Amino acid sequence: MSPNVSETATTRATLVNAPGRYRPDIERWAIVVGISDYQHKELNLKWAHRDAEEVHKLLLTPAGGSFAADHIQLLVNEAATTQAISRALRSFLQKPAEEDVVLIYFACHGGPDPGRTSNLYLWTYDTDPNDIAGSALPMREIDLSLRENLLAERVVILADTCHSGGLGGGIGRRRRLRKPAS
Repeated sequence: MSPNVSETATTRATLVNAPGRYRPDIERWAIVVGISDYQHKELNLKWAHRDAEEVHKLLLTPAGGSFAADHIQLLVNEAATTQAISRALRSFLQKPAEEDVVLIYFACHGGPDPGRTSNLYLWTYDTDPNDIAGSALPMREIDLSLRENLLAERVVILADTCHSGGLGGGIGRRRRLRKPAS
């Protein structure tokens, strides 16, 4: 005997809305970056790496979304180079499907290029403070990577950085326009 429509809707609503329960058909993905120890020691921070590690641990718990371990790219300190973060944004973020949820977390320095103060950068492990433009990750490239490589419509960006307002500004609505059925 099959359940009636009302029972099915109630069961589905309970599954979706129950605390600590998540729709099994929606996967969760994350890039988590935390940099305290920089190649150029004068840039060092105290707790950014620890904050990223704690976010990572939280995401693995039911209260944090029960992210699968292989769906989280954790980049801490020397692992958080410009190249590694770029690779995560361009390659790793090609994996989530349109209906999935993506979380991006940055805890590190961010700031302008002293030569072109309108250009904002995420300062990665290997950023040279004497060559921001040539060594840091432009925030506009983060936005571009999300627009070009990510299908997921639901994206959360958490940035514990200076000038973090430069992130996500150009992303806009994630929903893609669909062609009407003919």
